[in-house]
Amino acid sequence: MLSRIEKYFNGELSEKEALEIQIWLAGHSDDPEVVKEIDRVFDAMSETAMEDGSCDAGSRRAFAGIRDWLGLGRASKRSADIFRRIERAAAIMAIPLMLAAGIFYMKSERPEVAWLEVNVPSGQIDTVCLADGSMLVLNSGSRVTYPQQFKGAERRVFIEGEVLADIAKDPEKPFIIQSGDVNVRVHGTRFDFKSYGNNNCVELLLMEGSVSLDLNCGEAPREVRMKPGDMVHYDRNTGDINLTSFNPQGFKTFANGSLHFINLKMSDIAKDLERIFDVRIAIMDKALADTRILAFFSNNEDLDQILSSMNTDRKMKIRKKDGIIYLSSSR
Repeated sequence: MLSRIEKYFNGELSEKEALEIQIWLAGHSDDPEVVKEIDRVFDAMSETAMEDGSCDAGSRRAFAGIRDWLGLGRASKRSADIFRRIERAAAIMAIPLMLAAGIFYMKSERPEVAWLEVNVPSGQIDTVCLADGSMLVLNSGSRVTYPQQFKGAERRVFIEGEVLADIAKDPEKPFIIQSGDVNVRVHGTRFDFKSYGNNNCVELLLMEGSVSLDLNCGEAPREVRMKPGDMVHYDRNTGDINLTSFNPQGFKTFANGSLHFINLKMSDIAKDLERIFDVRIAIMDKALADTRILAFFSNNEDLDQILSSMNTDRKMKIRKKDGIIYLSSSR
C-alpha cells in the first residue's frame, strides 16, 4: 500500500482503489513508515507546484491552508498531531476534499473552487446556508466543509458531527454528504444525520423525502435505502446495521432544544453530553459504558436533570470532582 500513496494523492487510482487506500490510511495512522511517506509526498508536491509556477496563486493559497490545517510542515508537531487529525478525518474525508477542491490543479483553465469550513464549538449550534438554498443546522462539536458554489455533476459536502439538513431539490445534481466511510445520497429531503469521529455509532433519521445510506466498509460496501420514518443505526466497530422506525410527525430535533438517545450505548451518550454541555465525563467501568439507553428530552433539561432521569433505577453512581463527572455502576 505504501507504494500507492503517491498515486492516490496524484489522482491516478480508480475510485475503488482510492477508497481502499483511504480506509487503509485511517487504520495505519500510527505506522512510522506511513507518516514518513505522507510527509515525503506532500513535500514533493508542494515544492514542485510552488517552485515551477505550475500552480496559480489561488491554488498556492489553498494548498498552504490545507497544509496548515493538517499540521504539515511544522516539524515540532508533525507525527502525533498530523495523524490524530488524519485518523479522525483527513485520510477518509479531508484528503479526498483536497483532490475535489482542486488544490493541486495545475492547469489554469480548470475552474477553481473555493472551499469553506465551519467549526461549531462545544455547547453551541450554528446554521449554514449553501449556494443551492440547502440549510444545514450543525450541532455542537460539528464541522462542515463545503464549496462556495456547486460545480460539476453533484453537490458534495464533508461533515463530521451532527446535522439537521433541509436539502433543496435538484434532480440534475444529487446531493451527497460524505463522513468518513459513510455517504448519504439525498434527493431533496429533511433528515437528522449524526456521525462524530470519536463515536462508534452513526445515526440517520429521515423525516421527509428519500435517501440512501452508503457504507463503504470492509470488502463489501453496503447500501441502505430509506423512506420517511426510517431510522438507521450503524456500528462502525461491529459493522452491524439496525433499521427501525419512528414517528416523524412532530419529532423534535436538537435544533428545537430536544435530545434523543435511542438504544445508544452509555459511552456514546457521554460523548454527546460532553459536546453539548462542554464538560468532561468519565465512565469508570465497561459494564456501564456498554449499557444501552432509551431516553428523550424536550424541555431544555440541564445536564444534572438528564443524568438524574437516566438514573431513576439508582444503578448508576454520579460523582463530580475537579470539574470532571465520574459515572460508575452502583455496587
